[in-house]
Amino acid sequence: MRRPLTLILCAAIAASVVGSMLPNLAKLPLLIAVTVGTLALLISRRGQLSSGFSRTTLISFCGIGAIIMLVPVCAANARLEVYRELADSKLTDSDITVSEFTDAEPPLPEHTITVAVVAVEYEASYTATYSVRLESLDGEPKSSRGLLFCDDFTGLEVGDYIECIVNFEPLDEVYSFYDIGENELAADGYDFACRLVGEVTLLGQDDVVSQGIARLNTKIEISLNQLRSYLSSKLWVYLDRDTSHLASALLFGIRDEPALLARNFRIIGASHLLALSGLHIAIICGIFAFIFGKLCIPTRPRALLTILVVVLYLTLTGFPYSAIRAALMVIFVQIAKLLRHDSDRINSLLFAAVLILLFNPHAIFDMGFTLSFSATLGLIIMSEAKPNMTLRKLFRKLLGKKLSRKVAAILSAITMTLGAVTFLVPLQWLYFGEMSMLSPVSSLILTP
Repeated sequence: MRRPLTLILCAAIAASVVGSMLPNLAKLPLLIAVTVGTLALLISRRGQLSSGFSRTTLISFCGIGAIIMLVPVCAANARLEVYRELADSKLTDSDITVSEFTDAEPPLPEHTITVAVVAVEYEASYTATYSVRLESLDGEPKSSRGLLFCDDFTGLEVGDYIECIVNFEPLDEVYSFYDIGENELAADGYDFACRLVGEVTLLGQDDVVSQGIARLNTKIEISLNQLRSYLSSKLWVYLDRDTSHLASALLFGIRDEPALLARNFRIIGASHLLALSGLHIAIICGIFAFIFGKLCIPTRPRALLTILVVVLYLTLTGFPYSAIRAALMVIFVQIAKLLRHDSDRINSLLFAAVLILLFNPHAIFDMGFTLSFSATLGLIIMSEAKPNMTLRKLFRKLLGKKLSRKVAAILSAITMTLGAVTFLVPLQWLYFGEMSMLSPVSSLILTP
């Protein structure tokens, strides 16, 4: 077997994808079946396992990788199931007084929650949607992220802690008119959705400290979102409207560009350039590599500084999956330099996918995740294709050594772009219902 690690990583990713796409009731049985099958193989073929790296050993490692990936799938489903039950529950007749009883459908039960506002998703005159971190539910400590819909209440800011009365709603229904379901919202890190139905109490700093509800991860998320908003607002001071929208998207991952601008980018097949990805990470790394080179910093300290720069930049982007993928691949390359080993780009890509899916199995339903990994896989496959030696010799004879190198570099860029576009076009058709034939040309022109 030439690439056993690649096969093991592919098996792990496939297990996570299949487990995430199966119905909720089938996830745990799949984990049990894979576990039992792997254990049976290990017990029945234990003699072959000790004799070296055989096909049985490889299958066993694939099974172990599948088990490791299916555990977070079941854990994520169990976490979501808690809020599904809250959203699906109804008040029984015994919970309703005689004066309240009607022939209508029983009302939803009300719950008292304490949340921290971590982002303002939407706000208008009389309605707002906030991304919140749940700190307590009916007096019990919790730690989940969700959406709070307010129909007649606005004005909350990032960093506010509130206590309010809400009804929980199914994640499948809150954005169903946009064809966004539970899996897509879970990919963004949301475990629940609730609607404000009662009074709101704004908690002061003393209340937050005395109740001990300000967790460290909540404080970090609030601080990072406030920093991103502050830096993005500064762009509006020096740049015009469209340019500031583009700069916010490219630098901080804040996608609030006008619909017309987004539509124009989609028409020319360059909408992927608005999403933070390996291109932007590569530019950042290139800038600092030039600075580190001018400062004559040795290789190992330079690798450590590059990792630090990538991590710091990633914190400013809001951790989109495409940027996480690129950052992880850069970190793997720098770790290989520290250990004085060669890095394998395909294994680095697959291992990045494994780490992301371990953290959030629903990431497979995120458009940025699938587009980023597909485009990168196309780039890697085409870049590893070796040019024909006969053509190389012919170019050298016809164009000379220097000019042939320039032509080869141009052809290599075209080939890699076509590789990325080839993997992207089917997904663009799936997500947007359209594809642009200008995508290869626009990518070549607009990519630095």
